[in-house]
Amino acid sequence: MSETRGLILEGYADENQVAREFDVSIQTLRAWRRRGAGPPYVKGPGGVLYSIEEARAWLRRSLVQPRTKTA
Repeated sequence: MSETRGLILEGYADENQVAREFDVSIQTLRAWRRRGAGPPYVKGPGGVLYSIEEARAWLRRSLVQPRTKTA
């Protein structure tokens, strides 16, 4: 998919871009989708797209707070 997007697709990334950003394989993204896990996506005639804002929100929701050790 082109790096230059029109008005409608501005703010969306394809699975190649998302896989690169999250440092996972495309197969991992596809497995997440099959399981209903991972960031929300849109399936359109041109393939799967991810809203960049939704992907960021999903990442924020995945935040793990470390436990603090008590002395």
